[in-house]
Amino acid sequence: MFIVPTYKRPERLKNLIQAYINTKAVAPVYVLIQGNAELYDGIEYPDTWTVEVLEDNIGLVAATNLGFKKFPNEKWYGIMCDDQMPITERWDQTLLNLLTDWNMVSTDDTLNKNDWRMAGIPVFGGEFIRTCGFIMPPCTWHICSDDWWELVGKTCNNWIKSDAQSTHMTPETTGIDPDETYQTSYADFSGQVSRYNQWLVDEGNNLLSKIQKQML
Repeated sequence: MFIVPTYKRPERLKNLIQAYINTKAVAPVYVLIQGNAELYDGIEYPDTWTVEVLEDNIGLVAATNLGFKKFPNEKWYGIMCDDQMPITERWDQTLLNLLTDWNMVSTDDTLNKNDWRMAGIPVFGGEFIRTCGFIMPPCTWHICSDDWWELVGKTCNNWIKSDAQSTHMTPETTGIDPDETYQTSYADFSGQVSRYNQWLVDEGNNLLSKIQKQML
């Protein structure tokens, strides 16, 4: 299932829903509305979407990992942000057709200029995620999960970038003004990076070795 945390972005979520419909996607989606649920009143969701409301904004990382805790036995997990837009028809099936229990597959983000960045929409094998114990390293509020999965992918050679395309509508890629959600997410950028780097020393590098052994 794809996990989609959202905070004060009803219009962006509507755009994501429309893109999902337009591209004939059918994969299950689990939405976590983080506070201010009334902003999302009246949104019509596809039958394959499930919606849960949280009282507060707990951040992208914690919300995504909460989705994993609530559904710990899925065959696969995907991360989709409310400001991403799938483009290619049946993109979800393209990803899942390339996925195994132990690899990860992502869309090709049309606005990303760096091939080594996991900027698209990724999916991960269920056994792979259960071995890690999380979908995003539980040490930051919003960032650095892409850094982690890029590191794992390069080390274990288990990341496939598909030809299915998507776009991530961020201030950096489009020049749009940062909204409250963006500002909240990046308010402590350097602190989040420091916590991630410390997590790598304390836990991440050992976990990476464990993953390598499991894949032998």
